[in-house]
Order: sequence, then structure tokens, then C-alpha cells
Amino acid sequence: MKKYRTDIPVVSIVTVVFNDGEKIEELIHDVTNQTYPNIEYIIIDGGSTDGTLDIIKKYADKIDYWVSESDKGIYDAMNKGVRVATGEWVNFMNAGDAFYRPTTIAEVIEAMPPSADLVYGHTYYKENEKLTLITTYNVEDLWMSMICSHQSLFVRTDILKKHPFNIRYKISSDFDFIYYCYVNRYRFFDTNKIIAVHAVDGVSEQNIITRMMERWRIVNSYTPSLKVNIFYVKLLFRKVKRTLGMGK
Repeated sequence: MKKYRTDIPVVSIVTVVFNDGEKIEELIHDVTNQTYPNIEYIIIDGGSTDGTLDIIKKYADKIDYWVSESDKGIYDAMNKGVRVATGEWVNFMNAGDAFYRPTTIAEVIEAMPPSADLVYGHTYYKENEKLTLITTYNVEDLWMSMICSHQSLFVRTDILKKHPFNIRYKISSDFDFIYYCYVNRYRFFDTNKIIAVHAVDGVSEQNIITRMMERWRIVNSYTPSLKVNIFYVKLLFRKVKRTLGMGK
């Protein structure tokens, strides 16, 4: 069993993957080359058949835990990773994604105050080799938009163990979890640092609408209000118009 330092937190990095052999090797290198010494690396594979397992086995000595089996979707797989995590903090980094630089985890740990429960930062979105910086939102504006990508979020593991991702949401369960933490007064801390580079594969307008509808349901389940409903109705109308090619 790996021995960790006791003077600094253990960070569990969970990677969920399915048939992504071309990208998983790069991510393994990225995680294991982080300068932070207390990293527990966990890979949850959904039963890949494309050679992904060969790559995972190739680096088995650098991976603390891995499994390959069918699941009920990405959030079910993420929950599996949380259940076996032993670190104080957990971060989800998927194939195709990367930390901003080798010192990122060390910088996040150094910046976070002892009282924080969720620590987050900015994200570069990468599409066709083009990088677009997406900065964080204020937590108070969470009802309108996700405050960060889950790749740029570190959460105390015990919170996720007590309140796992709700797998009935196909796209927005991470949003549901963060909103739950917000309304239950968990403590957020914005590092104001770039944490991750997130690979974007061209999300369709239909998926955007589905995600928006899920978020509408989530916000209303916690904080129903007329203002929220008006906002989402207007947003839905704009998205439908764009999908039908009727302008913005």
C-alpha cells in the first residue's frame, strides 16, 4: 500500500473512461507528473473494448485503484470512484482533459483555507486546438449557471460520500450536487486560478437544451421562484429559436 505524507492532504483524482484509448494515456501522464506528492489515482472504466484496458494495465504501477465493468452512466461511474477514494479531497479528470500545469494541484492545496469545503477555479475549454478561457461565476449566481467545470473543482470527499451524484440526471448531476452544497451552506472558495483544460467535443444544441431543462428542474427543486421560472422560460425560448435556425 502506498504511504502518504501525513502533513498535507491526500487528493484523490478520479478518472471515468469508456473506449477512449487515444486520450487516456496522455491523462495518466498528466496526473502522475503532477508535482504534488500526495495523490491517489483512481480509474473507473466502463468496460472498454478498444484497447483502453491495455493502456491502464501498462501503467498499473502508477494507478492506486482501477476497475473495468459496466455502469449506469458517467455519474454512476463517478460515484464508484468516490466510494473507493481515501483522500481528503476528490477531483474528477476525464480522458481528453488535463491540469493546467504540473504544479496545479500543489498550488490549489496551498491556496485553500482550512475552512473550505468546495474549492474551484477557472477552466480553459479546448475545441479543435483552440483554447477559450471560461472564468468562474459567483456562487450567488449559481441558479443561472454552473460556477465552474467539474474538472476545476475539488470537493471534500466525505461530502460526496454522504451525498453522491443523483444518477437520474444524465447531464447535470454535478450541477445538482453543487447546488445542494450551496443551499446547505457548505463553504465555497474561489482560488482565482486556472485549474484545468477541458476537452470539448462539440455539444449539440439538443444536449444544451436537455442540460438547461435539467438545471431548471434542479433549481426549482431547491429554490422555486417566479424569477427563476421567467429566466429559464426566456432562455429556453432563445435556445429553441437557435435550434430551429431562427436567430439568437
